[in-house]
Amino acid sequence: MDATGLSQQPHATVDKAYIQELIAAPNPNIVLIDVREPSETAQGMIPTAKHIPVGALDDAFRLDASTFKATHGFDKPTNDQDIVVYCRSGRRSGMATQTLLSHGFKVKDFSGGWISWSA
Repeated sequence: MDATGLSQQPHATVDKAYIQELIAAPNPNIVLIDVREPSETAQGMIPTAKHIPVGALDDAFRLDASTFKATHGFDKPTNDQDIVVYCRSGRRSGMATQTLLSHGFKVKDFSGGWISWSA
């Protein structure tokens, strides 16, 4: 287990080229989620990304679909969709990946994060 209390499960990572392709050809079966804090997203977000801070992620994915949408402004992903998460540099997105895996989601981590995207 790590500091979050979650056992570390292996997970897939993606690179900047994957994110660029996702933006160029959006796929309704893939949801991109920015897990940075609101003060960080004020600097910008990757196009098409949704936002849920990492600290709110576990509670968010415990919500029913209608409450999730009312709270977060987008449809709650289903277990047959892929979720790609990112943060500033990769640490929090790794924690977010573990949280979402524990909820039964297919998750990929853009481990380069905002630093890689904005470079």
